[in-house]
Amino acid sequence: MTAEVIVMNKIGIAMAADSAVTMSLGAHKKIYNTTDKIFALSRFEPVGFMCFGNAAFMGMPWEPIVKVYRDRFLGSEKFHSLKEYTMHFIKYLKSGYHTFINDKASHEYYKVQLDNIIHALKKITNDQVDKYIKENGKIGKKKIRGIILENLDRFYADLVKSSIDSSITKADTRTLLDDYNVHQSFINIFRCSCSVKMESKLKRILIHTLTHFTNFITYSGIVVAGYGTEEMLPCSDSFLVEGIIAGKLKHGKIESAQIDLNTPAQLRPFAQSDMVRAVMEGIDPNLDDVMKRVLSGLLKKLYLEIGEACPGTTFGKNDGEAIQELGRKIYDKFVIATDKYKQTRIIPRIMTAVSALPKSELAVMAETLVNLTSFKRKFSIDMETVGGPIDVAVLSKGDGFVWVKRKQYFDSALNYQYMTNHLRGCMEYEENQEK
Repeated sequence: MTAEVIVMNKIGIAMAADSAVTMSLGAHKKIYNTTDKIFALSRFEPVGFMCFGNAAFMGMPWEPIVKVYRDRFLGSEKFHSLKEYTMHFIKYLKSGYHTFINDKASHEYYKVQLDNIIHALKKITNDQVDKYIKENGKIGKKKIRGIILENLDRFYADLVKSSIDSSITKADTRTLLDDYNVHQSFINIFRCSCSVKMESKLKRILIHTLTHFTNFITYSGIVVAGYGTEEMLPCSDSFLVEGIIAGKLKHGKIESAQIDLNTPAQLRPFAQSDMVRAVMEGIDPNLDDVMKRVLSGLLKKLYLEIGEACPGTTFGKNDGEAIQELGRKIYDKFVIATDKYKQTRIIPRIMTAVSALPKSELAVMAETLVNLTSFKRKFSIDMETVGGPIDVAVLSKGDGFVWVKRKQYFDSALNYQYMTNHLRGCMEYEENQEK
């Protein structure tokens, strides 16, 4: 996990990201605080790139993917709008220009992911079978089949609740699933026969997983921010991306934010956003949710509370329903009033201040918001999934992409050739512009 923020106003954009990445091997997890998550998407134009979630695209880290795009696919090309940069990068991911992805590699990658889903189903089933045997002494094959079918239905229902739409359709998954052989994969992993009904329910789960973003296949979030050549004010695009299925890139809807005369400031958190929301809304979002759930539960039982407070009071059926309806109205008014207070009294005051910040203070604010999340994770029983050095970059129309803080794994004084090559590339670009 990670915490990332972009803060924008009419002057420029600040991008900030922590350095933590979580590596998992079975039940074991290890956190490294050395990952780069912010990159210049163009060597010559004010366009930045930021990634969160999965630190790799189908097994390949984002850093080489972005740098090959920047140096070879984009080169000195520039576009009128930021949206064109975003679409150009998506085209690059689809194109296979980076050469490490082909149909065979894509199928192998997704076969492993689908196997993991069936293994997760098997573990759930095994736990329930063990519990049943412990309580009843033994279990028959018919009961096991019933447990499997129930788990397939429950698994699918839970999957649908937490999934996000993607660009992949059911038709796009046909070749992959035919090659995967759902029936045989179930038998290999569960070590039991697979009925037509089981195969149908399992296939429904796998299709939904392939056509949506779910928690069972890790995906990345991508942020592209900056300016096109014809844009005077900054903007940003963000989208989810997972892999390539049947030659088609699996990505989510592009969410855009734009600074204009009516919207002089924007603040967008990515990944772990609870502390940013707490600052912006004046209350921890988890506490806010708990308060609303508790109030809703109490108001649903309002007629019972009245009965206990006034012994001897009896309610007819219509009276109870009327009191419950009154409770719902009170709850709705509470939610509307508190949300209105956030939107009219708390958030506007912060955004008004953000709209007037100079570039240096934009950087400070972005870094501080990420640091708050890191601080909370450090001094709580949660895993420190946010931490390490915080990288900060500022983009502006006049100055371009500027690093304010950046961890560096080498000493520039010892790497004269690296600095010379970088400078030569910039000089060649300037010469080409003059021709």
